[in-house]
Amino acid sequence: MKTRNILFVIALIGSMTCSVAQDVTILHMKDGTTRRYTNGIKEATNIRFYEYAPSETETPHYETTHDNGYQATWDVNQVWTIDGKYVVGLFWQSDIPNNFQARHGVCFGTKPGLNVDDCDNKTYATDLDGYPGCHYMVIGEKWKKNMEMTINVENKEPSFYIYDENNNRIITPLELGQTYYYRTFAECQVDESGQQKTIVMYGTERSFKVPKLMADFGYANPARFSLDALEAFAKHFPEGVKAPTWEQIESLWNLWLTTDEAKQMDFSADISSMTFDDGQGYTINRVPDEFYTWITNREIVVDPWNDIYAVSQIENSQTLELEPTITPRLVSNVDASWGVPGNRYVRFEPNKTSVNHSVTYRSDEAVAGVSYDIIIVFAPETVESSQIPTKVNVNANAVGSESSNQLVRSLEVPADKTTNAQVAEKYSITSMGMDLIIRTNTSASELSRNKFNRTMRIAEIRLIPRH
Repeated sequence: MKTRNILFVIALIGSMTCSVAQDVTILHMKDGTTRRYTNGIKEATNIRFYEYAPSETETPHYETTHDNGYQATWDVNQVWTIDGKYVVGLFWQSDIPNNFQARHGVCFGTKPGLNVDDCDNKTYATDLDGYPGCHYMVIGEKWKKNMEMTINVENKEPSFYIYDENNNRIITPLELGQTYYYRTFAECQVDESGQQKTIVMYGTERSFKVPKLMADFGYANPARFSLDALEAFAKHFPEGVKAPTWEQIESLWNLWLTTDEAKQMDFSADISSMTFDDGQGYTINRVPDEFYTWITNREIVVDPWNDIYAVSQIENSQTLELEPTITPRLVSNVDASWGVPGNRYVRFEPNKTSVNHSVTYRSDEAVAGVSYDIIIVFAPETVESSQIPTKVNVNANAVGSESSNQLVRSLEVPADKTTNAQVAEKYSITSMGMDLIIRTNTSASELSRNKFNRTMRIAEIRLIPRH
């Protein structure tokens, strides 16, 4: 049951009669005490009672969703994050009359049982502009970015920006995994036995826990490399090369674990575990040298159908929307006599456009710093009777790079046989992952004379490491 405090305000008013009045007003309290008030100059006293209910934070419930789907519940009104750090916002309303000259604020600390004399931090709040009796407080590290808070006031959804970096702030770092307590209060001025004194009215004490999550500490389930392990692993890579992140290397690690070599190894001594809010997490404290040897010596096969990353597009003059200039079509069950790998290839059929076309293949498994011979296998024409060849350019770059390197220009690809074209020798990238862009290079006159066409037939791409 909420504690309710009964207070009263004394005001002097004029008397409407001229009867004989007492010089005092005596109030007999229920607990047996009495209070005595001298009448005013008009020989009358007006007593108004005020019933105070503890102020409440408005809808103090907020949820955050994290990378692995875990949801954290906060008993606050708003949560912001920046660079992995949390900042919370509180909002509350109070109906204390102006007579009390109340100063509103928040008690804050790491232990329950807060009051203004026993807390880690006591900070006063100013009224929210445009909303009398409404207050807010921001708790966390100092954050200069403007913050937007959305709360429910009288069935409305006001949204306001917090610009002030100094007022209404409790500036303190919120530690991951730590539980914090807060309590709103109002310091009020009242008269008691003719003397003015300060009393404190408190709201309900609440708490919130800053989530302690695996990802914030370099843990995961299944296990991932620790930061120290990644730092040691990075020393394998040559100068000027960006070592891969866990996200870039995870798929290769999981693939290596399925090899006979990895199955014969015991990693238990190199794995640490810890309990977090989102479950049991693990971290790998050492990357085996055998893993680096494996990723830098394996031949990578790029699938012509499943590893298509993008195709060229052109703007439709009527709809102004981008549309592909070619349509990939998987051709299967190719006669084995053609020598096409897997007896299948992808035929890139031109749409009704007058431009050259391109397809981009992405290999996330290409390792930075490794020199690769790049071989593209072009299939013969098995769909149409026409045996018109095509010409292509081939470019390559590291994933995310803004610059592209031309590997081969105007490579003539026959349509009557399978062609194994080595488009690069000892080509390397400086960061993880490689994009290969294969583009037709047939002029309009060559197309009109049926000397070359713009149909590409790609059967396989191989990246062969050369040391």
